[in-house]
Amino acid sequence: MKSFALFGVLAVCGCIAGPAAAARAVCGDTLGRGHRAQKTITPSFERFGPSYYLHVDGFVMLLRPQDIVDKLGQLKKLRKPGDAEALIAAIQADLPLRAETDLFKYTFIAPERMELIDFAVDQLLEEGRVGVFGLRALGDPSAASEPILRVSVNTADNDLAERVFCTRSQQVLHQVRFAFD
Repeated sequence: MKSFALFGVLAVCGCIAGPAAAARAVCGDTLGRGHRAQKTITPSFERFGPSYYLHVDGFVMLLRPQDIVDKLGQLKKLRKPGDAEALIAAIQADLPLRAETDLFKYTFIAPERMELIDFAVDQLLEEGRVGVFGLRALGDPSAASEPILRVSVNTADNDLAERVFCTRSQQVLHQVRFAFD
């Protein structure tokens, strides 16, 4: 059985290269070599009650609290015992959410376990269970989520190596890299 490590990145285009470079970027430019696959994901996300969120430039990704807890519970099984308990306990202690909550706040509680959140967000994006909204759409409870473009790269052995998720305007929302032993 192959083991892997996760390297997640909540991409904030424009912070390093500047807004002009970010505007010229094409989804997947940052990915390495290998077999590329691309697909458009139409999220099935309905807004009801407070959600977790991640903010990336002019977009907000909304995640249902129970989806995060369930996904982290699944990922916990892939880790050695005790590796993720502090993170999961901190998230569960905040439920039910009383207001929209920045998922990044858990970095301060379990910084060495944030790759679990990165990987959970990656899987939820892939499954279409994350709502992506422009900032102006947040005031409209009936606004539909933006479609998501996913570009992935597989290794020569057909293992998933990298995955990036973008808006239709090429704004990078989230990116993960996988490392295999």
